[in-house]
Amino acid sequence: MIKASDRSRAVIRKLAPVGLVALFMTTVAAAQTVDKTFPQNRPTCHARVYDAAHLAAHPKQRVEAISFERRAREIAAEKVFIASGEMTEEIIAATLRVRLRGDRRSHVVQLECEGARNGARYCEVPACPGGEIGLMPDGARAIRLSLGGKLRNGSFVAHYIHLNELCDGAQPAVLESGEDDHEFLLTLAPAEACK
Repeated sequence: MIKASDRSRAVIRKLAPVGLVALFMTTVAAAQTVDKTFPQNRPTCHARVYDAAHLAAHPKQRVEAISFERRAREIAAEKVFIASGEMTEEIIAATLRVRLRGDRRSHVVQLECEGARNGARYCEVPACPGGEIGLMPDGARAIRLSLGGKLRNGSFVAHYIHLNELCDGAQPAVLESGEDDHEFLLTLAPAEACK
């Protein structure tokens, strides 16, 4: 069973907007659900490539392809940080790849994802704190990646994540919540799908 440390809670409160921290509280049951989706010590790849028909039906969607991967290298680094006490077991590292319409290159960014809040993990680019994405299990073989979400009153809160580590530099790449870019269903895939 994973328990959030006082240090982890302090980091979460510091990095997340105050209103969202109050909204998403950590629960043991939620942590166990998420941990089955992202098992420790085992690489995983969840990916999706949108075909022409889907993109035609969603003209405002900027994302053509997206993947979320936990690589052996990241898992090995986690073990080192956990052993040194710099990180708790509730935090995982991952790689996000996104290809946008009209851009032939894939944007690749390293993520740090905290323990479960309300059944989801929340990930950010450590070099560019502030923006985050949510990850929620969707059945046994899929995850739902979200940018922003609904509050209890039903209103939608938009969000973003940096797709490179330039942050506020000359050419930051950012994926923002949009009409067709706020939720993505990614299915479990072979490792090659995350390359």
